[in-house]
Amino acid sequence: MIGFPSDLSNFTRSQGEAFYKKYYVAKNMSVAVVGDVKADELKAVANKYWSDVSSAPVPPELTVIEPEQKAERRVIIEDPAQPYVIVGWHCPAQTDPSYPAYEALGDLLGGGDHSRLHKLLVKEKKIAVGVGAGPGFIGAKYPTLFIVFVVPAAGQDPLKVEQALSDALDEIQKEKPFTTEELNGFKVRTRAALVQQAEDNQSLATALVTAQTAYGDWHEFFRSAERAQRLTPKDVMDVMKKTVVRSNRTVAVIVPPESKTATTEGGH
Repeated sequence: MIGFPSDLSNFTRSQGEAFYKKYYVAKNMSVAVVGDVKADELKAVANKYWSDVSSAPVPPELTVIEPEQKAERRVIIEDPAQPYVIVGWHCPAQTDPSYPAYEALGDLLGGGDHSRLHKLLVKEKKIAVGVGAGPGFIGAKYPTLFIVFVVPAAGQDPLKVEQALSDALDEIQKEKPFTTEELNGFKVRTRAALVQQAEDNQSLATALVTAQTAYGDWHEFFRSAERAQRLTPKDVMDVMKKTVVRSNRTVAVIVPPESKTATTEGGH
């Protein structure tokens, strides 16, 4: 599902084996087991399925980081499909101390019916049928993207919807910053989400192994709620003003063939 047919035709078996031997090793593997299990039985199952996993050294960490983006990038696709607006801004990895503020920003912008963009674009202006926002697109172990997406309502010009999104973000930064009440709502939702994950074996195992892989310490899953509780509205606004700027953004818009127009002059 990733890449092109030409990738497969130019990828040799020996290259695939070399990649597997380098990265699919025991020291590069995290396993989480959650539930009513007995240690002896677990060891027997682990030995049965994983005893032949390579004990080769840990592969080197990725050290190449994408350079700072200096100017806006845009792509407009003319297609008779669902119109769509998605904007991404570079942001740090989840291990960065500022990452909880990005999670709060995503929730307050487009995390549900309570969010600013849902209230404005969906409920009030009725120019969109769906919005969403958050960091970690597509993964968060390394520096990543903070994204906002908007699904325009039927008959709406996607480029005008993009402009409305840009205006909304600008208004938040300059005139209507997030409030303590809004942030407290995020903190409550964060605590509730952690409890919900901890009550489901599969969700808890996934959360623990993700924390272990990213931080090298599964305890960080439980500390995530603590980090969220320490946030202030200023923390959220600081990362927004630093990140949600035009020179740092990439915009992609799907427009109907008959309504493609000149690009908008949005400010973010």
